[in-house]
Amino acid sequence: MDERTVRPGTSGVRAVMLAFTLIIVLPYRVHAADEIEKAHAEAGRQWYDKYCQPCHGAGGAPGTAVFKETGKPVDLRDYVKRNGGKFPTSRWITVVATDNPALLHTAVWQTIKNDQSGISADAAGRSVVASIASYVRAIQRK
Repeated sequence: MDERTVRPGTSGVRAVMLAFTLIIVLPYRVHAADEIEKAHAEAGRQWYDKYCQPCHGAGGAPGTAVFKETGKPVDLRDYVKRNGGKFPTSRWITVVATDNPALLHTAVWQTIKNDQSGISADAAGRSVVASIASYVRAIQRK
């Protein structure tokens, strides 16, 4: 038998294996990723409540924070919409995790870092900020 010859029945077995993967395994992997994102967002909600809610309001709804340019309240539930339909991760990190004393979030960033223990407070603080970002993504209005 030529080694390039397909044995009878092998394509059927491959089709069944592919179908199994698509029906059983793939949704599980997607579901697992969804569960991880939900857990990350829930951790972010807890951090948000501690660090962000005093100015930004419960659940991202307008609090006392206002846009400098317009004086209108900041509604984090529309954050993605205001940024062209995508979550601007690098902008988020730049705005929130800053040591620039001229910027509004510097005091909050210092508190986040100071609340983290260990030698890598900066990295741990950025992890907190990333969790808060997951929460903000989760509360976006459709």
